[in-house]
Amino acid sequence: MSLNQKTNTMKTFKNISEFLASKPSKEEIAKILVVINKGAVVQLRKDFYKKSSELRKVERTINSMKSLSIPISSEVNERLTSLKIEIDEIKKSLPVKKEKK
Repeated sequence: MSLNQKTNTMKTFKNISEFLASKPSKEEIAKILVVINKGAVVQLRKDFYKKSSELRKVERTINSMKSLSIPISSEVNERLTSLKIEIDEIKKSLPVKKEKK
């Protein structure tokens, strides 16, 4: 999408090559990249919250199994470690929050 400065309306393009063929200005490219990056960050945060929720469920299950003296299977431990690794990877790729003044 490109912002047409004369009419202040958005043009729609079917693909990126069509957008680039219209020779957008640096400002238009910057605006588009901001929108794309915001969408990517939102998706990363959704994945982070989903994995965190799943991790809490697995940890609760393990605690319940321990309190009932039920042996914890290796699959549960593997899932716990893999979730922790996935969450750490997502945390690293998330941008640092800006501090409010």
